[in-house]
Amino acid sequence: MKQHLSRVGFVGLAVALCLALMSFSAEAGVKKKIVASKKFGAYLSRNIIYPGDLPKHEMQQLVRTGDVISSWDPDFNEAVETVFAQTDRIGPSGSARGHAFFLHKNGDKTFVRFEEASRLAFKEDGSWESTGDGKFQFTGGTGKFKDIKGTATYKYKLTPEGGLAYWEAEVEY
Repeated sequence: MKQHLSRVGFVGLAVALCLALMSFSAEAGVKKKIVASKKFGAYLSRNIIYPGDLPKHEMQQLVRTGDVISSWDPDFNEAVETVFAQTDRIGPSGSARGHAFFLHKNGDKTFVRFEEASRLAFKEDGSWESTGDGKFQFTGGTGKFKDIKGTATYKYKLTPEGGLAYWEAEVEY
């Protein structure tokens, strides 16, 4: 009888140890795919310069905030993005790079750096449309996202009426 109890005790201990290790590994890094969209927010600042070296050469430095994220993932849904970017455009083709952060509902932040290519088209009525695609990389975070890492790809469309972007990310935190 004593030997049977010790075997049961050993099996119970082994099961408890396995469960503890599984919960530790789950907490150590949650891997997930995130699909999201956002509406562009307002410009806090936007400076445009024309270097004059080439026709139709335009550069911008901008800060935009209020980009509200929509996602099925509760950690990212309703996060608000603030973007710090520098753009360089010659005629219809351009590029941008910069940094951004997401302020999540719980107060934590995630930080990213990005690069993109863009195209500008003017319509017959004089209006314009800018489309682009790019990649961003998570560079860190606070709180729950302290050790976040991963990459994302995105596409966007921007008109004088506003902009909309879609992105997909593979992250671990």
